[in-house]
Amino acid sequence: MNQDKKDNDQVEESNESVAQSMTMMQDTFMRVVFEDPACVEAVIQEIFQDPSIRIVRSYSQA
Repeated sequence: MNQDKKDNDQVEESNESVAQSMTMMQDTFMRVVFEDPACVEAVIQEIFQDPSIRIVRSYSQA
């Protein structure tokens, strides 16, 4: 049982390390983020410093 806990902890540390290394500029991460129009809206609002911008539809390039 103790070995299972140790293995699980190593997997969690590895996953956390990968997640921390991701940035919005990486294609894989960006593609997933931009599948959600609310995320697109938040990014665009931040870039243009305009909270009134609304995203109706978004399409991600494959």
